[in-house]
Amino acid sequence: MNSIQRYNATLNQQPIDMVPIRVGNYNVFLTQYYEITINEYIESPKLNAEAFIEMANEFQFDSLKPCQGYIFYGCGPEMGPVWEFPQDNFPASTSGIINDTDELTQLEAPGKPSGYFAKFLEVNQKAKEAIGGAVHLGISILGPYSTMTFLRGYNPILLDIIRDPVFFERMMKKGKELSLFFGRNCMALDMPWYNVLEVFLVPGMINPKHYHAQIAPYIDEVCADLASPPLKNYLAPFMGKPDDLQSQKDGRLIYDYYFGTQESIETIRNASDYMIPGFPRLISLSGNALATWETDKIIDFLQAGLDYFIDERGEYPCIFLASIQAEDEEKANTIARKLKDINKFRASYKRHINMRKSS
Repeated sequence: MNSIQRYNATLNQQPIDMVPIRVGNYNVFLTQYYEITINEYIESPKLNAEAFIEMANEFQFDSLKPCQGYIFYGCGPEMGPVWEFPQDNFPASTSGIINDTDELTQLEAPGKPSGYFAKFLEVNQKAKEAIGGAVHLGISILGPYSTMTFLRGYNPILLDIIRDPVFFERMMKKGKELSLFFGRNCMALDMPWYNVLEVFLVPGMINPKHYHAQIAPYIDEVCADLASPPLKNYLAPFMGKPDDLQSQKDGRLIYDYYFGTQESIETIRNASDYMIPGFPRLISLSGNALATWETDKIIDFLQAGLDYFIDERGEYPCIFLASIQAEDEEKANTIARKLKDINKFRASYKRHINMRKSS
């Protein structure tokens, strides 16, 4: 099996030859381990793609997205927001451009991709050409709420939800228009999978009542307008239901399960009755655990999670490394050794899978 076949088999609960590994964020690790500067990563699609391809091949990742970094997803400086470029870290957006209805009305989707968004598409195209026939590559489509958060500003838009819902609704309509522009350009690459990414939707920060009434309808419209059947809104389970405290607690549990922020078999057990749309069963390991746990503890946790899904539930899961980060070269080398040990472990676990298939 290649990575695409392996990951798709896991999604469809069909027999697999080996447990797949899916990866979330990795950009800081990539620059440290492959010794390219952050400036080279964000300015050179060629160097970005080459390092990404080398990483995917070296660590045998099955499912991941090329060109990680918020500045790339469509609201970079080319759209007007102010971005700060510290020398020792990735750039961050510090100020939007929408202050009133007139400025919102004047904002239009670009005629064609430019700036960092154009670089983003180029990196994805290069990665697809090099390894897209074997590796399950995905691409993020910036959602309508996150689009307007970049363009309005994080704190102002949170206040708008409550203080000026009419203005907020107008922004979400504009956000949908822009998100569809980003999405159609992303989907033109014909990658194996897509998701509508809302980077600013976090349980506890957005009231589920406001999410379901004022935000989710626009995400769902983007998902439906971009594909048939619609793309999955994988964020919805994190937000629970309005006026249902138990479902909101369940949503937080699913969030912790997905991102691995509460690494325990108990969390996996409690969350395993819920499905995240578009994703297989997961044994998630956070960036903090990957960085701070000893290798033996990581392997013990992964084995317990695999045993639970395969032996107790009769399901094929996926190892999800939610964040692979390292702040310097030494730590990057340590992380790299752990990643290779994880690969050795899943290779040895193949025997367990084969025993189940033959039983």
